[in-house]
Amino acid sequence: MGKTTNSCYYAGSKQPFASSVVVGDLSRGKLVFCSGWSGRLIETGEVRADDPAVQTVDALDKVKRCLEEAGTSLDNIVKLMIYVKDTPKNQKIVQDTYMDNLRKHAPSLAEDMPACTWIGVDCLAFPSMLVELDVTAIVPR
Repeated sequence: MGKTTNSCYYAGSKQPFASSVVVGDLSRGKLVFCSGWSGRLIETGEVRADDPAVQTVDALDKVKRCLEEAGTSLDNIVKLMIYVKDTPKNQKIVQDTYMDNLRKHAPSLAEDMPACTWIGVDCLAFPSMLVELDVTAIVPR
């Protein structure tokens, strides 16, 4: 099992956490379970903007970096859970932003979507958070 550890601000202080865990030796490759990623900035714990599109891009950038550090890419996502605050108001914005980002950075995934679950929530861990992504991917052989 491989683990990538980073630090992020939680509960007002910088704390270590596993950004991803790589397990298994499957015939198609290893599984990568990523931590949930939001629009919060790793350096400060604050969100950059009270805008679901901006927070979606920030979360996807972190997912992309996390997967690359684990030896894979956005193209290899097999399961995605999207938590959106104020659904359906923000859901369309998040969905459009997510798809635009995939067309740019992972066109094969945009054409052949993974298993996906959308969850509308009243709140996330912090009041300023509007979106959080939970991703499982593979590291192909």
